[in-house]
Amino acid sequence: MGRRVQVVGVVFRGAYWLEGVMRTGIERNGFDATSQIASMIVSSPHFQQTRLLMTDGLALAGLNIVNIKALHKKTGIPTIAVSKGRREAGPLSGAIEKSDAKSTRRDAFKAAGQVVPVLLKPATRPLYAYCAGIDPEEMKSVMKLVCTDDVPEPIRVARIFSSAFNNLLRRGSSVKSR
Repeated sequence: MGRRVQVVGVVFRGAYWLEGVMRTGIERNGFDATSQIASMIVSSPHFQQTRLLMTDGLALAGLNIVNIKALHKKTGIPTIAVSKGRREAGPLSGAIEKSDAKSTRRDAFKAAGQVVPVLLKPATRPLYAYCAGIDPEEMKSVMKLVCTDDVPEPIRVARIFSSAFNNLLRRGSSVKSR
């Protein structure tokens, strides 16, 4: 376990209109990603209008694994975990086996189910995604709508905000919540 890492959620209307930003802290290599993200979303003023959750992979802040089935159940919102490569399946499962409390991490990883390749454009590398509460074919259609290049626009924007928040915290600046 270690320090807290800021996880940022962005709310988009469609693929292009940023409606809001929210954040929560999770423990590096901890076990609270699913519960903290669910709490962040349910307590958000945007909760009632949220139609889809998308995470940047299954592992956040090291090995803090998001259980997308549990996240879907806690929020009632279809959930997709997106990855640029199949890294989730190979090295992640290897890292889980070497970690503490591997059965808890393994259960969250296995709950994601089968990885689904999503080809956005012919002759390009696919994205890989796991989904809960949404049909894989519908998920592919949604992914094509929200990807402006090779990554979903909400994930690209959330990465920018997350990087900024975490850089401020590393430098010792105070990041205050309202």
